[in-house]
Amino acid sequence: MFTAVLAAVALLTGLSDAFWRMPCGARLTLERADPIVNPGAVAGHVHTISGGNGFGFSMDYNQARKSSCSSCPIKQDLSNYWTPKLYYMAENGTFEDIPQAGEYNGNTGGMTVYYQQRPGTKNKTLEAFPPGFRMLAGNPFQRNYTGLQAAPGNAVSFVCLDYSGTSKQYNEIPNVNCPDGLRAQIYFPSCWNGENDSPDHTSHMAYPSGHYDNGDCPTSHNRHLVSIFYEVIYSVDQFKDRWYGNTHPFVFAQGDRTGYGFHGDFVNGWDQEYLQKAVDTCTNDSGNMEDCHVFDNGLFTADEQQACKVPPSVNAAGTSSLEQVTGSLEALPGCNPPTSGPELAVPVANCPKASIGQPASYFTDVTASLDWYYAGCASDNYYTRTFTGASQSSDTMTVATCVNFCKSKGYTLAGLEWSRECYCDNRYSSDDRKPKTGVIGNCGMKCSGDSEEYCGAGSALSVYAACTGSTCQNVQYGVVGNSTSTAESKMKTKRHLVLQMPTQSAKKPVILLFDIGGVCVASPFQAIIDYEKSLSIPNGWINYAISAASPNGAWQQLERGEVALDASFFSAWKADLQQQSRWRTFYARHLASTRNESFAQAAEEAAFDVPAPPEIDTEKLYWEMMSYSRTMDPDMYPALQRLRKAADANPGSLVIGAMSNTSIFPDGHAFNDPKTADGQRHAEMKACFDFFVSSAHVGLRKPDDGIYKYTLDEIRKFVKGTGWEGDVEMGDVVFLDDIGGNLRTGKALGMRTIKVNIGKVGEAVAELESITGLSLREGKAKL
Repeated sequence: MFTAVLAAVALLTGLSDAFWRMPCGARLTLERADPIVNPGAVAGHVHTISGGNGFGFSMDYNQARKSSCSSCPIKQDLSNYWTPKLYYMAENGTFEDIPQAGEYNGNTGGMTVYYQQRPGTKNKTLEAFPPGFRMLAGNPFQRNYTGLQAAPGNAVSFVCLDYSGTSKQYNEIPNVNCPDGLRAQIYFPSCWNGENDSPDHTSHMAYPSGHYDNGDCPTSHNRHLVSIFYEVIYSVDQFKDRWYGNTHPFVFAQGDRTGYGFHGDFVNGWDQEYLQKAVDTCTNDSGNMEDCHVFDNGLFTADEQQACKVPPSVNAAGTSSLEQVTGSLEALPGCNPPTSGPELAVPVANCPKASIGQPASYFTDVTASLDWYYAGCASDNYYTRTFTGASQSSDTMTVATCVNFCKSKGYTLAGLEWSRECYCDNRYSSDDRKPKTGVIGNCGMKCSGDSEEYCGAGSALSVYAACTGSTCQNVQYGVVGNSTSTAESKMKTKRHLVLQMPTQSAKKPVILLFDIGGVCVASPFQAIIDYEKSLSIPNGWINYAISAASPNGAWQQLERGEVALDASFFSAWKADLQQQSRWRTFYARHLASTRNESFAQAAEEAAFDVPAPPEIDTEKLYWEMMSYSRTMDPDMYPALQRLRKAADANPGSLVIGAMSNTSIFPDGHAFNDPKTADGQRHAEMKACFDFFVSSAHVGLRKPDDGIYKYTLDEIRKFVKGTGWEGDVEMGDVVFLDDIGGNLRTGKALGMRTIKVNIGKVGEAVAELESITGLSLREGKAKL
């Protein structure tokens, strides 16, 4: 059921727009766990869980507060947030997990959680979640549209993402091949009766009167809490060529083919006083956590979020082996046959029961064989190594190979990285590089010499240490029942994270490629629009004439650096803009569109009665275009600065480049002077990029595929210098441009593309947030 073109939800008059957006950059775990509905037992279906690592099959507020890390960024928020996993259902009846946004080269995907201050028309005081509070929204058994404002109902929705066009919102999983992913959304109730929970985990809460995300609370639930809602983006676009039949091929973990059964769970782990202060004082409508000074110096980095994990503990029914929840599956985990309703789904009777076993580990026990123990996952840096004593690399690297090498060199610490590298030392280069107590880390790369062992990852070391005296115990992490602490145990058997931990041949950086005009600075095409309006020239003529002159028009030659920016160019460009046959064709189209005629009728009329081509002062137009494009975009430029800051803070994790059609200004022109304020601003903008491909300097221009291939080579050169030893392909690049033809070439070559529309640059920034997991926007939320 189609509901609306995606737009910001209109707020009731007088209500606050304040909110903050919390992008949880990673998932904590992926398994059949739900301490609200199934405390102390295996849950009925698979959930993707984010938040603090105090999460367990049963848990309370105190356990949540003992978390040593979180896969969400705010350090004082140790809550847990979860939603069902989405799967692809193949024509042969098998299933395959669908990645979430952010699952990129070994990283796991998370979700975005919004905290909104919506006090209703009576402007009631909003309360923070109290200790012990928990709730869920939605019904996993729902299979039809209720029409209610609550969940299930309008509080559950889906957005088919189309970055080059119009994203649309639906009440169910749409039968549309979404080109840039499917975003599931759920809004939680905010009206409270004072009880921390209820037998059905929902009746202690109620939605406001009138609308699910706004309004006054009913008298039965008259205490108004801060509002939360979740966004989860599923990369269904990766399955665009695998559709069959007349309906979409997707199903949620509980067997829901419709999407009406999408649901979310929340267990509070906030410091209540801290949250209340944020609710009371974070009144900015930008949504950026950085604008809420309560959070200053209180955020986990993206790497820290990725490093925060809880190992899976669910054994498949009748076995002592981990239950498989990703990869190719014969059936959905648990007993969850796909159903489409409209009646409610019914739980399967006599379902074989899975069990909670010991937490998985991803180290090799060498305590007995080598007298060394696993010390944890440490951080590393390509430029300043954690271990500098000795090193080697090998395509047959194993844990024993590295430990024996370091022992032979007289060292007591051995670290494995990138699957094939070994580093030795007797100490860490600094304390902040050491494994963090209670934090598993992101050492999930298989060893090049043994696919059953783990050998660190990018910028992450699997560290083994020589046993000393009675100290010879492997560090083992896990949450079973209410156990959240790091346990030390002498492991005699391997029980590895198979499939649950992201395996990777290496950890590529996220690669972002920007156009300049119309993306990072104001579009020069707006100057063309203004110029045409000022002289009553039919809208679109100048752009049409430029495009029609391709590939060897004056404009194209200028952007390839083949001609100088002088009087000869302006004369040649003017000739292109006054070419009679092009003008006649364009004018016929103009008549057809303005007079509601067919093109054939308009063409016949234009053949006998067409005015002369417009007289255009090309030199004046050019400099108006260039002057217009000297203005930094108010949405993209701040986002670009934040991206640069994040890239500098985490070397090798993010590559930021530019590929732009340009022209070369004459020597001595003011635009070339770095001493002016304008020149300084542009120098600062260019400094945001790791590399800059200028069409006029390389002799290639968009949309010709040559410049894309040239740019890929530049990316490869740069990335190689960051420590990445593998290849980089077109598919690894996210390309932003404001011109459809440029994007089509990029997409045809395999790039992921984002269309930047005039006046809607903030939408593109929002997509960058989803890709990077960073908070970049200054605009209002789009619900």
